[in-house]
Amino acid sequence: MKDAACEIKIKAALLKIFLAGLWCSFWVFSPGQKAAIAAHSPPSEFAERLNQEISSLFRPPSQEVQRSFSPLAPLPIRRKCATPLIRQALRHPELLTPENRFILHRPTDLGDPMERYEYNGDYYYGRDVSIWSYDTDHFRLYYTEDNRYGDAVEGSDGKQMTIPAFVVDFAQYFEESWNYLTETLSYQPPSQKTEVFILNIAAYGITSADDRGAYILVSNDYQWDRENLDSEGKKAGAMKVTAVHEFFHVVQAGYDQWPTSPVDNMWWEENTAVWIEDELYDEVDDYLNYLGWPFGDSNDNGRWNSGEPYFNILNLALSDGRQRWGTALYYRRDYGWFDYPYICLTKTSRDLFFDYEYGGVIWAKFLSETFGSKIILTIFEQIQPPSYDILAAIDRAIGEFSGGRTSFDQAFILFKLTNLQQNYEEGISYPIPWHKYDLSIESESSITDNLDCLSCQYLICRKPASGSAIRLRIDGSIQANLAVLATPASSYSSLPQSRPGFGTAQLINLDGNQHGTYDFSFSEGSDYSKLIIIPINLSQYNEAWYTIQAEELPSGNLPPAPLIAEGSPTTGTKDGYLVIRLGWEPVREGGRYQIWRGRKGKYQSLIFQSPEIAYPSSTYQDSNVYEDIDPTLDGEETYLYQVKFVTDSGTSSSEIAQVTTPKLPISQVQVRYKRSPAPCVEISFQVDPNIITYYQIERKIKGISSAFDTVLSKTSLSKTSGEYSDQTIITHSDYQIKLNTAYLYLITAYNAQDNYFRREISIRTPAEVPMMAHPPSSSQNDRSGCFIASLERFSLAGDFPVVVESVL
Repeated sequence: MKDAACEIKIKAALLKIFLAGLWCSFWVFSPGQKAAIAAHSPPSEFAERLNQEISSLFRPPSQEVQRSFSPLAPLPIRRKCATPLIRQALRHPELLTPENRFILHRPTDLGDPMERYEYNGDYYYGRDVSIWSYDTDHFRLYYTEDNRYGDAVEGSDGKQMTIPAFVVDFAQYFEESWNYLTETLSYQPPSQKTEVFILNIAAYGITSADDRGAYILVSNDYQWDRENLDSEGKKAGAMKVTAVHEFFHVVQAGYDQWPTSPVDNMWWEENTAVWIEDELYDEVDDYLNYLGWPFGDSNDNGRWNSGEPYFNILNLALSDGRQRWGTALYYRRDYGWFDYPYICLTKTSRDLFFDYEYGGVIWAKFLSETFGSKIILTIFEQIQPPSYDILAAIDRAIGEFSGGRTSFDQAFILFKLTNLQQNYEEGISYPIPWHKYDLSIESESSITDNLDCLSCQYLICRKPASGSAIRLRIDGSIQANLAVLATPASSYSSLPQSRPGFGTAQLINLDGNQHGTYDFSFSEGSDYSKLIIIPINLSQYNEAWYTIQAEELPSGNLPPAPLIAEGSPTTGTKDGYLVIRLGWEPVREGGRYQIWRGRKGKYQSLIFQSPEIAYPSSTYQDSNVYEDIDPTLDGEETYLYQVKFVTDSGTSSSEIAQVTTPKLPISQVQVRYKRSPAPCVEISFQVDPNIITYYQIERKIKGISSAFDTVLSKTSLSKTSGEYSDQTIITHSDYQIKLNTAYLYLITAYNAQDNYFRREISIRTPAEVPMMAHPPSSSQNDRSGCFIASLERFSLAGDFPVVVESVL
């Protein structure tokens, strides 16, 4: 029997070695190969893969001494964060092998004694290992100095009275993270001390949870990790980003309830956990490891090719706030997030087998740098049960921070353009996103391809040899929401620190069937060598297909370009709204005018198209004057205008004209939906009391109500000590609202002469019913111990059904 048992053990050991080799070899594949393998893995392999990854995560320190739950050899490269893996294990405990069920409890908990006896399960730290603790104000760190299983922390001397510096430093980084998140950024802290366990794991860190809340596991050794730019060394940098990253996962649980919620929003949680690393520890720049390395594009095709120069993180050292480039590398470049623009924003390493969600930090950076860092907190605050829909929360937050002027779709289009232009605070360290196709003009061939949801592709259409114009014909699938951007660009440089020049991007107008045409003329003397075309799938769930064809338009057939009048455009007011007036010399040909407008640094959209002008009849009335009286126009903003004249033969364009609007009497308008202390829509804005004497707020349901209802009648601004301040912040809460309803609010401000100025803002209230949970009170406990809540006491104004939870 012993010989048979021995033979079985030998076979099992050989199998483990084989699986370890197979697993390690898998990690030398390129991200694209890994994605393909993952995509074709049958569902039956999920459990096996899950257990293999868990086993390799808690790896043995040597071949001589192994934990019973660690059958595989270590991974060659450790994980950034193994929280997504552990999350899957917690969601599917029935799939865990007996030796891996230890992860269902905390390292200092015994777990189920019968289960450990029957399945030879073990503690995380192993049997008979002494575990000590170190307390701070908000954390309790557990560690061991016993290295039988490789878990001893650096600097261990076996004496409990001397705390290793590794533990003390980690505790400091965790406390810095707590102070930054809760004190500086006002995130809601956990209600109790967070437990942190230091042990030998193949990851920077892990955040797990049980019925007592979230807890953290961190590595006891960071010598092996990816390089970073921390001046104190890469070990200190890795420890810093691990502390704030994992603690942010603990904080996130207070908003999206990830330990118990049915929805897995791991992609967003990892995006923002990496984002917070760079917010607190800006000098570390560990996040650059997941974006892909900047490269020189010698052949100007928008893709890195072996032999072209690139720079890894060690060659991107910062000095005095300026970028200093080191020695270029030429082979074996690591790919990252920017190399896969065609992958859906919400995908994770679980889908792709590479660290896509960590490179997705760029989405959080875009939101933060565009709308301000507070938007990330607001997004978490906007998460609503029972759906816990992150995308809906992001949409609401974007609407709030833009005063209802920007939607998720508009922000996502700008995001894809910003990635191309590297228009970020540290964008010089980012690569240009991967360009998939060159669109041939000479052969008039077309490109047809699919787009994943919330993804895009970058295409190049090069300037014709004649230097003339081109016409794009676009056809897209109607089951998805397709948008197409076009922007001229100069040649990409062979040095990545030399950014290409980009012209004004324009959003191609598509009809309801996703069809459209777009003309672009390469004017004489232009430095632009190509047109970058960006088809974008805005659908959150559906794939889309598109076809784009390019053809050359002879310059001699183009109509003359409109000439914008001198001094145009100008600003003024009309009917209480800001108006921008644009004038140009009319074109004496048959065709139609188009007006394009955009904010500086963003993209232009078509805002007006005239009726067809039949030459030689007279032009239509006011054909060379346009008044832009869009209520979404902002003060102290630079707008770019262009006039186009469109004929069957082609399109001619005026020069880009820009205008900066004046400071308005009503500014900094924001509107948000709030759940506390009672559901309401909160409107806030700033007025200049030296101009405005009173104001009024009205509201109507969009698309249904024709007239506004008065929310706040004319209210005078009060004086303080006989003097006005330079600006006055007005905040008003509207409680008489309904769920899942789109509202339009109108703010009207009056001066002493009863002249008025108006601003419009819009918001949609969420569809979910708010849950009101109340803590137990000894005066309101019945004999069964259940908390009795008074519905009258907690009733809410408006049409909200109120659900009060019973708390044991």
